[in-house]
Amino acid sequence: MKILKQKIKFSDLPKAEQVSEIEGEALSWKNIFKDEEDWKTCTDNEYRDHAKKMLIVEQDLDCKKYSLIEFKNGRRKWVFDVDVESEIEREADREKFNLI
Repeated sequence: MKILKQKIKFSDLPKAEQVSEIEGEALSWKNIFKDEEDWKTCTDNEYRDHAKKMLIVEQDLDCKKYSLIEFKNGRRKWVFDVDVESEIEREADREKFNLI
C-alpha cells in the first residue's frame, strides 16, 4: 500500500468524496439526535447542511485531515490520516488470509 496524498482538508477533497462524507456524517447526526425533541422535525437536507457545516468547521484539525491511499490491487480509498496505520494492518491481514 502507498500513500498518494496526505493532510487534505475536507474542502479540498474531490466532490464525490465530499458528498460521501456529508452523507455519512448526516446519518451520524440523525442517529445522535433521534430522541431530541428539537431535531425531530429536521429533514434529511437539514441534517446534510449541519453535517457539511461541521465538516468545514473541523477541517483544520489534524485528526480531521484525509489521506488518499492506494492498495496493491490498485484500489484507492480516502481515509482519515489517523487511520492510515489501521488500513495498513487490515491490508496485511487481508493478504495473510488471501482475501485480496
